[in-house]
Amino acid sequence: MFDINGKYQASIFGNFTDISPNSENIIKILSLFKEENYIPSTIQEISQIASGNAHRVQLITNDREWHINFLTNRIDIEKNPIDSKGNNLGKIEDFTNYSVKTFEKILLEFNKKSSRFSLVTSGLLKEISSEKLDCIYCKLFNQIKFYEDNPPFEWNFRTVSKIKKELLGSQENYNIISSINRLQGIFSSQSESYNFDRIEVQFDINTTHENQETRFELKHIDEFMKQAVSIRADLIEEFKEYLDV
Repeated sequence: MFDINGKYQASIFGNFTDISPNSENIIKILSLFKEENYIPSTIQEISQIASGNAHRVQLITNDREWHINFLTNRIDIEKNPIDSKGNNLGKIEDFTNYSVKTFEKILLEFNKKSSRFSLVTSGLLKEISSEKLDCIYCKLFNQIKFYEDNPPFEWNFRTVSKIKKELLGSQENYNIISSINRLQGIFSSQSESYNFDRIEVQFDINTTHENQETRFELKHIDEFMKQAVSIRADLIEEFKEYLDV
């Protein structure tokens, strides 16, 4: 479905306040990833309690393909495109398998559990004609007369549904968020730059925030990611058929 891959991000939520950027924690974290090419850094997190920003631990690779962010209430693993097509992102299953193993290392080292999970992905569809872009808009929106007379060249279509899923014996609510957006901009590389006008598709699949108890164990992360990948695959097939792309 995707011509250009945007980003993969897997997250777990919990209380990670004590994984602060001190020398002891940095040594522990680097020892977990001594076989990988991560560089320790810090990231600013906007504090919702205290004024100002908090500095948190971040690991990045030299080419900035991988980021691991140790925020106060969540840990994010991101894989970012390093070429014009994002081909380095690879299969979503490989990303989630790596993320599960990485989360397990961290949670075991710091004796933590988690309360929520999420998987977020994005990408751009192949180039299509302006007429087809307008047709997709008409499929998604019941527009007013003004926009019939003046078709928009950028738009956002976001839907959020809640479903109940069994997660290893526990009944959990999942948010299923899909965003279809028409974007215009400029692609730039070392050799060229050119304008684009494309459809972006984003998926955010996560367990809801109502239950903040840190009840999930390592096995739940793996099962959630498998379920999220399956849900994402089903959504992609339905959107491909409905949008005819």
